[in-house]
Amino acid sequence: MALIQDQQNRISEVVKDILLRRIDNFPELGAQIRNAPFHAAFLECFKEKIAPLKVEIPYLVAIASWLHGLNTSLGTGFENISHILSGGYKRNFTGAYKLSVKTAQASNIESIIRDLKSVICSPNLARENNLIFDYIESDRAVDSLEFTVDNYID
Repeated sequence: MALIQDQQNRISEVVKDILLRRIDNFPELGAQIRNAPFHAAFLECFKEKIAPLKVEIPYLVAIASWLHGLNTSLGTGFENISHILSGGYKRNFTGAYKLSVKTAQASNIESIIRDLKSVICSPNLARENNLIFDYIESDRAVDSLEFTVDNYID
């Protein structure tokens, strides 16, 4: 799938924004995270294993904190890129925007989630769609549980 120029430009803006924000936040040598005393205390237990790295523990904590922020930024960036590629958007089905489903659908969705969580089944879109979309039209409608779709496509 070839990307159109607008998609390329928008994706490059997402990546550039992440890079600029994370570069500005990179910890200076000797930086310390003042609200992370427990991190430093736990890392003291690994002082011998950390010693070959020649990195002071407070700076290591600062770098770890920065990396955690980078992971969060990348996750958000990937979500935004998925919206650009698919034309989708994030959508909440909560409050006034609840989704109405048939009782059989609600039951099947709960079974799918339970089976996936307990590793009884592996993800299988065709099987899951079969279970969800095979219902009797006259079945009673109920409000689904509230949920958020990370990439909703109309």
